[in-house]
Amino acid sequence: MSAAAPPAAAREADLRAMVRDAVAFSLMVGVGETYVPAFVLAAGHGAVAAGLVATLPMLAGAVFQLVTPVASRRLGSYRRWVVACARLQALAFVPLVGAALSGALPLPWIFAASAAYWGFGMATGPAWNAWASALVPPERRARFFAHRSRLAQMALFAGITLGGVALDHSAGHGHALTTFGALFAAALVFRWISAAQLARQSEPAGLAAGQRVLSLGEVLASLRRGDAGRLLLYLLGMQVAVQVAAPFFTPFMLGHLKLSYWAVWRTGTAPALCCASVPWASSRCPRSGSCRTGWTTCWCSRCSPGRPGRRSSWARCWRSSRVSRRASAQAS
Repeated sequence: MSAAAPPAAAREADLRAMVRDAVAFSLMVGVGETYVPAFVLAAGHGAVAAGLVATLPMLAGAVFQLVTPVASRRLGSYRRWVVACARLQALAFVPLVGAALSGALPLPWIFAASAAYWGFGMATGPAWNAWASALVPPERRARFFAHRSRLAQMALFAGITLGGVALDHSAGHGHALTTFGALFAAALVFRWISAAQLARQSEPAGLAAGQRVLSLGEVLASLRRGDAGRLLLYLLGMQVAVQVAAPFFTPFMLGHLKLSYWAVWRTGTAPALCCASVPWASSRCPRSGSCRTGWTTCWCSRCSPGRPGRRSSWARCWRSSRVSRRASAQAS
């Protein structure tokens, strides 16, 4: 990007690069991250290992991201830290590619590669959030991030589709592990492209150096007296609810139910519904507020019955929606 570019042109270039980064990142997730548990199963390590490989490395990532504030302040740049972590996350696929092509890799090495993947990936989050907030004008954030999320979900759907079709075809010919290697190599390339788009974005001077370090007491006080505490509690509850079951979904479908890769792929059609709902959510936010919009989408997601014909699930949905409405009213 030219230093002489006018602010408006530079901002638009940054926003386009942010969209391309999201698309490339989602393709990486679709063809790579999604199929790591399936690869562990195909390599003969069992359903428990396949579930744990999607959970224990996340713990390493959650711990490692705590170094982000210190590292970005030492580097004097959010962009440098994010780009470096993105490239290292891409390189975490190298052992997985080698394992898939060779047909053998000890389980501890797979856990180490997954820990590196989640560690470097999650370490980008705090720095990227602070950086992106400085690039997107407040009045454009709702629509821009809705547009970005819609394209990202479409790319995720395309990645999952590509991986599912390729694996289903190759499994019938006895070449599943080779296909896993090709998918992980493609994921490496997509993340490298994502890192290149991150490097193209600008960063306001002194943004990282100007961050203020909060003590533990200040953090706890802000959580108690503001809406941040309620938001954090909501996010914590959502993540606990999802992560209790999500890591074991693929092992259950492939290992216990003995479904084909094609059948498992069809469960990836959910992102298509997300794509359809994003424009509605983005148009509703300015009128109703993000809190009420979030409550509505949570209610809709809660309304999925566990089994056909189980009316009790709808009753539970209605009861939970009343609790959610009271919580959102208190947060407003």
